[in-house]
Amino acid sequence: VGDFTSIEATPLNRIARLFTENGEVDKSFMPGTGADGFINSIDISLFTDESGIGTENLITTKYVIGGGFSSYNGQPRSGIARIEADGSLDETFDPGRGIEDGSIFDVHVQNANKILVVGEFTSVDGYPRNGIVRFDENGKVDEAFDIGDGPDGPIYTVNQLRDGRVVIGGNFSGIGDYASRSLAVLDNDSGKPDESFQIGTGVLGDVYAIDVTVDSKIII
Repeated sequence: VGDFTSIEATPLNRIARLFTENGEVDKSFMPGTGADGFINSIDISLFTDESGIGTENLITTKYVIGGGFSSYNGQPRSGIARIEADGSLDETFDPGRGIEDGSIFDVHVQNANKILVVGEFTSVDGYPRNGIVRFDENGKVDEAFDIGDGPDGPIYTVNQLRDGRVVIGGNFSGIGDYASRSLAVLDNDSGKPDESFQIGTGVLGDVYAIDVTVDSKIII
């Protein structure tokens, strides 16, 4: 994903799938006209299909994309969309008005296919959400996950610790009354800052990416 319109002369608007063997475009993945604006981030959702005999362990792959677009293949989707394995829009994921006043920098799919989204925005489908929001599997805003006033700057990246807590990075000096420069940990249920995470004077600069080791150390 990104901000391109073709690969090897194949018209593809900002999303494509390539074969790992040779790098060629996978033409079975057909996004149509794709996204009408840049895509910053992509993550994978896995679904178990238990609808028929012998399919109990069948896994369906879908892709969640986030960025600064307003439509996908001609259908309204503001900043976030979920895509079927064949590249078509998953219409069962409907975020309504979506991101109303900004763009998404990173997406992270959690267990139960809840989707964490971070960026630079203050409103999502009519809900006040400053820089971070969580969507339910159907695309509705998870009302229980609410960071309140949120950080005083953009959030660029999001990940999850092994114990379930959420870790965010960006360019901020704090979240409400909680001072934590450019890196913070949030409660997974409420979205509120975990004030037991004390980084001292914090990160002098921006945090663009986060990874988590198997023993729950945070790499930035």
